[in-house]
Amino acid sequence: MIHTEASIVIKRPIDEVFRLQTDLGRYKDWQDGLVEAAWTSPGPAGVGSTYKFITANAGMRFELPGEIIEWDLPRGWKWKARSGPITIEGGYRFEPTGQGTKLTMFSDSELKGMMKLMPAWLYKYLGERSQKRSLNQLKSLIESGNQHIQEAST
Repeated sequence: MIHTEASIVIKRPIDEVFRLQTDLGRYKDWQDGLVEAAWTSPGPAGVGSTYKFITANAGMRFELPGEIIEWDLPRGWKWKARSGPITIEGGYRFEPTGQGTKLTMFSDSELKGMMKLMPAWLYKYLGERSQKRSLNQLKSLIESGNQHIQEAST
């Protein structure tokens, strides 16, 4: 398993950060490399909800279907996904701070097939760089005050 993790402090209350971070309709506004994101199950988001991400990296498109395995409003949520030669389990932790909310994005990935040829240090470096870029974009979006926040749903 290759662990990646990045954190950032966002100057907004935890419930506001959680609502925007779980609004899949807004993911492409801040998630690095994401082309499309949508809930694929009905009803409000929670344990057992499913989603689909489509990413574009290094000139390739990947469809990444996943499922929510933990949903602890507003402390965090975890997901698992599998796309071809990569199995990933990850999530987000939300912690109140004196300055707002500390948001941590993390994942544990298992590489299979040809992906095993990629050195673990390179996968970790690229993953954490992408996480940091995503968190910085989310911070800018939330702190700008110009976002329209919807409840996480289909």
